[in-house]
Amino acid sequence: AMGPAEELFRRDADAEVRDAAFRLLEALGRPAEEAMVGALDDAGYRLRAVRALGAMKSAKGAARMAQLYEGEARREVKSEIFACLRALGDEPFLLRRLRDPDAEVRLEALEALRASKSAEVLDEAGRLFAEEAESRLVERAYALLTAAGAKAAPHLLRGLKSRRPQTRIRAIEGLRDGGHEGALEAIGGALLK
Repeated sequence: AMGPAEELFRRDADAEVRDAAFRLLEALGRPAEEAMVGALDDAGYRLRAVRALGAMKSAKGAARMAQLYEGEARREVKSEIFACLRALGDEPFLLRRLRDPDAEVRLEALEALRASKSAEVLDEAGRLFAEEAESRLVERAYALLTAAGAKAAPHLLRGLKSRRPQTRIRAIEGLRDGGHEGALEAIGGALLK
C-alpha cells in the first residue's frame, strides 16, 4: 500500500486524492518514514509530516527539519520542528538555538542541553553565562555549568568579567562553592583589575 500511496501523494493532481494518500501514509507509521521525510518539502503537508516523524521518534528527517527551521515563517511549524528535534536530542541543532534572537528559544534549548557535558555545550553555556542579559538564561547557564564540576571553572572565570553584577556574583559563588583550585586567587585578581 505504501508504494502506490506515496506515488499518489507525490504526483496526483487532485488535492483530495493527495490528502487521502497522505492520511494512509500517516496511518502506516514507521514503514512510511521515508515518505514523511519527503513530505517535509511540501509546505502544505510539512506540519503533519513533522508531527508524524515526531510521533515515530524518527531521526531520518532531523537534518532536513533543522534546515527547514531556519527559513520557516509559520510559528506553529517552527515550534513542532523544535519539539521534534529537542525530543531527539539533536545537539548541533540545539546548540545553534542558543544563539537564537528569541530568548524563549534560547531558554528551551539550554534546558534541553542541561544533561550534556560536551565541550561545545559547556562553551556555549559559558558564553551565555558571561554575555546574556536575560536573568533566567543566566541562571540556567549557571546551573548547567556548576553541574559540570571542574570543567566549568574557565567559564565561571569568564563570568567574572560580565557587565552584569549578578553574573559576577554568581561566578564568585560558583568558583567558591565548587572548590575550584586557584579560585580565590582568580577572584582576587579579577576584582583588583
